[in-house]
Amino acid sequence: MAMTKCNPTLNEASNEFIVIHSKKLLEHKKLAGGHNSVVSTLLEELLHTHSINKPDAEMNSIKKNVEQFLQNLKEEKTSREGHKIKATLDDLKGKLEWERRSREKTELLNTKLVHELAEANLLAQQYMRNYEKEKKEKELMGEVYDELAMQIGEEKAKLMVILSESRRICEEVEEERKMMQMTELWREERVQMKFLDAQHVLEDKYNQLVQLSACLEMFLISRGAELDTKELEDAERIKQEVESINIQH
Repeated sequence: MAMTKCNPTLNEASNEFIVIHSKKLLEHKKLAGGHNSVVSTLLEELLHTHSINKPDAEMNSIKKNVEQFLQNLKEEKTSREGHKIKATLDDLKGKLEWERRSREKTELLNTKLVHELAEANLLAQQYMRNYEKEKKEKELMGEVYDELAMQIGEEKAKLMVILSESRRICEEVEEERKMMQMTELWREERVQMKFLDAQHVLEDKYNQLVQLSACLEMFLISRGAELDTKELEDAERIKQEVESINIQH
């Protein structure tokens, strides 16, 4: 207060600052739509006091009220900023919580994926083992098949040789059979011819015997009285033997 009295220029500048700042605050409150009647009253009182040149003590009181108002305004601004920061922190906390849950879900999915990948890897390994086993079995079966095919080919070649030989033998046998049939026919014909020849000879001989028998009978008739009993018996026996011969078959 002493400095204000001793330095009129400083006092005037301070008052001018207060007036200007108070006007700005009052305009700001009006533009912001504020309804703090105490603040408005203080500001208007400050302006009014300045306009009528109130004493320094009253000016100092008003100045203190304005400073208190400014401090309250600063605290209110700080409080609003604190609420804003708290809201931001709460929002950030929510986002962090969401990120944490998302990370937990991601980790759970990753764990599940790793487990599924491990199972898929085991299945793939089992498949590869089965594939290699089947491949070896197929290769072995292929070797066995090739061996059997080769043996079958060899046996088929042998069989073809045997069949060819068999056909040749059959042809030879058939030819021999035909030759034997022809030989048999020739033999039968020769036998038949010999039989006919023998029959002709036999018939000739039989005819001769018949003639001899007739001659003998005629001889007996003509000389019967001259023959003794034994001669008659012999002649009769010969006659019976000739008559008993039968060449008809």
